Amino acid sequence: MYFDRFDICEAYYLALSECHGGQWSPEYARLCRLRKSFKPSPLLSVDTLSDNAREIYARASARMLGLVTLEIDGTEFTLRPESAESVRTLCASIKAKGKGRKFKRQSEMARQYPERAASTGEYVARYESLNSKIFGTAALTRWAPLNYNPTTHYDPTQPICAEEVLT
Repeated sequence: MYFDRFDICEAYYLALSECHGGQWSPEYARLCRLRKSFKPSPLLSVDTLSDNAREIYARASARMLGLVTLEIDGTEFTLRPESAESVRTLCASIKAKGKGRKFKRQSEMARQYPERAASTGEYVARYESLNSKIFGTAALTRWAPLNYNPTTHYDPTQPICAEEVLT
């Protein structure tokens, strides 16, 4: 974060307009004083802020709402003070459970799809045999009896419903 007067004005304008406590609050009075010298764009929103202004906005909003920032293992959490201890406990339990766990690569989890099959049952059987690493070897036992009758393939030249014939 660096000093840029324009970023500070934009960030505080948004933070004050979203976090003031009503027309008689000190934040609203500050917003009115800011509007005397700063005329924001009608398109101003959090999405249009620069990275620097977005960081200023996040800190200002958190301070106005009474939030605290908690850093655990390089991850920042912005939360209410009464929630801080429960988040610390949750992060410690996740860290303890995750030790030594290997995660599968995305390419190992990618599903493969078979070409057309004569029936729904054959298609599902081919699909599960191609993806047995993901589903396990006994995957077919979880399906209800499947239809092994030949499928009627969709023909785009034929109408699907009566309304298409009438128009």
